[in-house]
Amino acid sequence: MRCIPLISCLLLSSLGACGPGFSQQVSGALQQADADYRAGVAALNRNDLKTAQEKFAAVVRLEPGIELGHSALGAVLVREGEWAAGIGELEKALAIKPADDAAQLNLAIAYAQTGASAKAGPAG
Repeated sequence: MRCIPLISCLLLSSLGACGPGFSQQVSGALQQADADYRAGVAALNRNDLKTAQEKFAAVVRLEPGIELGHSALGAVLVREGEWAAGIGELEKALAIKPADDAAQLNLAIAYAQTGASAKAGPAG
């Protein structure tokens, strides 16, 4: 039985195809995206934002339909103060998966930092 990489399982689970005992051949691009995502997370844990950005950008290039790549890249860009690029990636993540709590939070932070506070959340 073949082990399904993290991103592959997340993508397939959104299609209802991933579960215990599930085995499937995955594309080389998806395998590389998974490896790049893991490397990006490891770089982020080391506070190596440059490498994290490169790895998450690779995920987005390889698998642009996976929300995790856009969300992670957007978070790193926002952390680096690249507001417009970060906002763009976070908006892409939310277009794919509106319930992404991390993307929502990072987008609200970016909006607040760029003076677009009205976009940061619902009016109270």
